[in-house]
Amino acid sequence: MSDPRNPAGTADQVDEKEILLNEKAKALFRAIRCLECGSGQNIEFSNAPTAVALRDRVRKLLRDGLDSETIRDYLTQEYGQSVWFQESDIFWTDPVLRGLWLGGALLGGLVGVTVLRRRGTLSLTSKTLASPRLLTKTQIRQLTQQIVGQRWRWSAAEERTLQTILSPPAQQSGVTRKSP
Repeated sequence: MSDPRNPAGTADQVDEKEILLNEKAKALFRAIRCLECGSGQNIEFSNAPTAVALRDRVRKLLRDGLDSETIRDYLTQEYGQSVWFQESDIFWTDPVLRGLWLGGALLGGLVGVTVLRRRGTLSLTSKTLASPRLLTKTQIRQLTQQIVGQRWRWSAAEERTLQTILSPPAQQSGVTRKSP
């Protein structure tokens, strides 16, 4: 049964328009910082009163026909540039936080190697660190088992590949190079 106020076909157009409007709104919601929640949250999922009001305002502006850039300009005038997430504001791209993550990973690796060396289960020398080709098949197997557990075993194909990778390059006989 069709609605007498809407001619046939316009309901689909309204639904399409509403879906497009919601997609544009969600994209803007992800880019707008919640003014009450702090610097780490956008207004998309925030229940703070200002976030709800901002979502309603953005939807109204989109329904009024304003495009995303005009809405950006309007909100920037209204609230300032701090309402928008900037590239450097995002957690994993902030140089200070990136340094902390990298430092933590390096420190964790250093602690892990130190613990394994003290246990005597990992014997790394400057020679083995300089070239992985100098690690024996047994050392590689021991390292792998320490990382992934005792139950893990190499398949025959993996054994052949490892042997190829870890064996020193073949020396060409009869060809000598003179140094300049």
